[in-house]
Parts: sequence; C-alpha cells; structure tokens
Amino acid sequence: MSVTGTGKISRLLIVSKFFRVGFGGVPESLLQLARHLGAAAVSTDVLTRNGYHRHVGDLEFLPMTEDPLSATVDLHTYDVALIAGAWNFRSLGVAWRTVQRGIPILYAPKGQLCKADFVRLRDMKKLAYLLSVEIWLLVLADRIIFSSTAEQRACIVPAFFTRRKAIILPEPYEGRATLPDLGNRDRPTGLHIGFISQASPRKGLSELVTGFLEWCRENPEKEAYLHVAGTAIKGSEAYWDRIVAQAKGHPCGDRVEFLGQVSGPTRDAFYDMIDILAVPSRFESFCLTLTEALWAGKPVFAGPDIGVLEFLPPHGGIYVLPEVTSGAVRGALAYFSENREKMAAAGREIARKPIPHLRGRDIAERYIEEIGKIKKGYS
Repeated sequence: MSVTGTGKISRLLIVSKFFRVGFGGVPESLLQLARHLGAAAVSTDVLTRNGYHRHVGDLEFLPMTEDPLSATVDLHTYDVALIAGAWNFRSLGVAWRTVQRGIPILYAPKGQLCKADFVRLRDMKKLAYLLSVEIWLLVLADRIIFSSTAEQRACIVPAFFTRRKAIILPEPYEGRATLPDLGNRDRPTGLHIGFISQASPRKGLSELVTGFLEWCRENPEKEAYLHVAGTAIKGSEAYWDRIVAQAKGHPCGDRVEFLGQVSGPTRDAFYDMIDILAVPSRFESFCLTLTEALWAGKPVFAGPDIGVLEFLPPHGGIYVLPEVTSGAVRGALAYFSENREKMAAAGREIARKPIPHLRGRDIAERYIEEIGKIKKGYS
C-alpha cells in the first residue's frame, strides 16, 4: 500500500450491496471499472453484504453466487474505499472505520438516490434509512460521484449536501474486442426487438409491449418479434404478471418471448439475435445496457431522460423517443421497419469506434487523479 498523504494508489476496496449476476447494472459497472483500474496497476476487492471478492479486475464475468465472508477485511491495506450504491447497511460501518484510519472515501449512489426511485408506496420506507444512514455517507465522503448530470439533477438529497464534493464520472464500457461478422451466419427472419432489464414501471416495459402488440396488429404483413430478457424487480411482480397476461391474451402475443434472466456469456448471444434494443425507461442515471448494445453493433431506441445520452454524439444508430408511451413505441417501430438497413449500418459503424468520454482507460485515470488529489489533501 502507498503511504497516506501521497497521490499514488495501489489498492481499492469497493463496498457494494451485491456483486453478482441478477442485480442490475451496479455490479456490472463495478466489474468494468475494476478491469480498467487493474490495467493501471490498481488492485480492486469488493466487500458485499454477504461476501468478500478479491482481485475482481481479473474476472471475465460477474459471479453467479456469493460465498459467505470467510476472510477478515483489513482496512489498513487499502488506499481508498468506494461506497457504491445505496441501501447497504454495511456501508456506514465501513465508512466510519475508514475515516478513523485516515483513508479517503468515494461515494457513488449509482442512481439509487434519484427521485424516480421514490414513487411507490413501498419506496417511502427508504426515507427513514436515507435520513438516518445514507445522509452520513454523503457527509463522510470526500467525493460524491454521479455518473451523469441527469443523475445529479434527479438526486432526492438537497444540493447543498453534494454540491461542494460532487463530480461527474460516467461508467466505462469497452465492449467487444472485435465485432462478429453476422453477415455470414444464418439469421432469423423478421425484425427482432430486444429488451433486457429488471422490470419495474420506470423501465417502460408495459408501454413497450403494448406498443409492439398494437403495431403488429396494425401491420399484419410485417414479421416482427419482441424478446424480453429479465424478471420483475422486487415489489413489481404484479406489474410483470399483468404484462405477461396481456401478451398471452393478445392475438399477436405469440410474437412476444419472455426469456427470463440473461447474463454472462449468454448476453452476447442475446445481442447477436436481435436487430434493435429497446430502452423505453422513464429515467436512467446512466444505462450501461445502452452502451453495451451499441458496442455489440445494435441500434437503440430509448427514452429521452437517460444519462448516457449526454455523453454520446448525435448518431443515426440512436433513436430517442419523444416520450415514453405506447404511441411513441409504435412510431419508433415504424421508423426502424422502414429504415432497417440504414439503422443496422449505423449500429455497426458506432460499434467500430470508441465512444468519446466513455473510454475505460480515461475514466480509470480520472478516478486515480481524483483519489490522488484527496490523498494529498490528507498530508
């Protein structure tokens, strides 16, 4: 470990509620960051609610399960701690111990303090936790990292708690080393639309399925299919069941396929199968899935309030919905149907170019630079 007070770092401890498949984009974003920090000679470990993962930058995919904590976490061996995501009871204890040891703290809410997550009655129980625990993480942190200005604007915490410490650092995503040549493979006929996410009302799946089914009924001559990858987020099971029942009861319902959880290497197969990715969310603080699709060479249509859009240049491979409604989805499907080859070419083009501002190496260097500034201030 480097000496506290110098700008150099060699070991990072990430504290996250989960670090395995099936818990949205936060674990995946941490894996991506750890890989790029590893390339800069920074070793990253992850402490979760139920486990302790060492040298995670060496992993190819997220773990499927988490083993119980079997090793003592010696905070003295770390240069800095990153608290990633909210609602983790372990975070405050770790943060307090790191402060006592003079170790800098970064806090990245990962979109979990945004107003969009405080709309259901069940969400209100978070307020007590926010006021009693989460607010202290904001106070103890040396830097508060938002993944986009959209996330910062949408934060439910009053700005005076975060303004002085806040910085914007997007999520890194490098994508595939090479783009597969799909032209020489047998491809399913028709237009294949994909959706991959844990489902909740904010994700817009109901509007997507309704719009798709309406469009299919209005255009019986068009061959199209919707592939839904994911399951209901906790508390949204009834929402999910209504969508599944709607599809099963519709004359075009056989064109909607529910795949369940798609993760790890099977995600590549999912992207190879589809022509378009639909991200009809009402709000996303960043949206790693959108960049994942672009790197896979797939065009995207997306809701207008998605953080990653502020980092992407205007490009023909991205269609932004004017609003998240079934009518807007029908409009997007009509556009893609009429411009299929053009959009496919645009998707392949953006996949072959690095996305400005999202290069993993550059973002890792920004993290290291910010940590270095903090550590020098501790001297």
